[in-house]
Amino acid sequence: MVVARRHLEAPRGNRPVSIGPYTVERQLAEAGTGPVYLALDPAGRHVVIKMISAAFARDHEFRRLLQTDLETVRALAPPSLAEIIDAGTTAHPPYVVTEFVDAPTLAQRVAHTGPLPPDDVRAMAMALVSALTGLHGAGLVSGDLKPANVLLSPSGIRLLDFGLVRVLNSAALAGRAGSGPGLGTPAFITPEHVLRRPLTTASDIFAWGGVVLFAATGRLPFGNGTPQVLLQRAVYAEPDLRGLDLTLCDFVSAAMRKDPSRRPTAAELLELLDGRPGTGLAGTDRPALATVDDAEGGGDAEGGGDTGAGGDTGAGGVAG
Repeated sequence: MVVARRHLEAPRGNRPVSIGPYTVERQLAEAGTGPVYLALDPAGRHVVIKMISAAFARDHEFRRLLQTDLETVRALAPPSLAEIIDAGTTAHPPYVVTEFVDAPTLAQRVAHTGPLPPDDVRAMAMALVSALTGLHGAGLVSGDLKPANVLLSPSGIRLLDFGLVRVLNSAALAGRAGSGPGLGTPAFITPEHVLRRPLTTASDIFAWGGVVLFAATGRLPFGNGTPQVLLQRAVYAEPDLRGLDLTLCDFVSAAMRKDPSRRPTAAELLELLDGRPGTGLAGTDRPALATVDDAEGGGDAEGGGDTGAGGDTGAGGVAG
């Protein structure tokens, strides 16, 4: 891995002019671990730079695990993950550089043209679960799978954010993620995240179900509302599966079980979606839970915060 050691230079307003050898053009998003910038590399090519905020970066264990996880992802190099080009793990603050792909995200596509056709939804669902199978097999977790992190490129889907879950779950970082649930988008957050429990591969499966539901229907899994309402629904309400193709309904329903231990694995979903014989969807019937409309604090009042499809900024290739 190439590690650039030059730090931030000459801040312009609230953003730096350069980060290491990269010239910053503009901020694209504010991710859970820090800002995300569009920049130019020394050859004039666009890249995406994800900064790590000081709250995390000051921890030596964070930096060590970050370096290890980046090396794992680069060695894995699956075609459905955005390529990691460079990283400044010893910089202050550290940063990660990924490829920029000029293509719409799932959030942008649905906003502009509506839900995807059924065949496209199934193909996207397969591609996403295939990417998660590789990621989970390497011991990594995305932790923030959402429509704004799914890029619909001509060559296939790209998962833009491999996540920092392992480092954020580490005991050395206890208390550094703030007083709320921490990282994540309320509309696609998992029950265990709301309850401040460690995120696992099963958390990605829950988010996968929400993303597939959004792609097929154009609706958020638990409707609209304030962040607080959406967090409550993630724990107590069932997702609204109306309009979802029957061939996917059982898979999404199983993926979004409240108990992480009763969700299928990515490998199991891949087998089932591919039509290969297997053991079927594991788990027993779920206990009755409140619907979105019945959940306390329900309703469709729009609220502040990043409650929608993932905080899309209108720029392709952004890791949120």
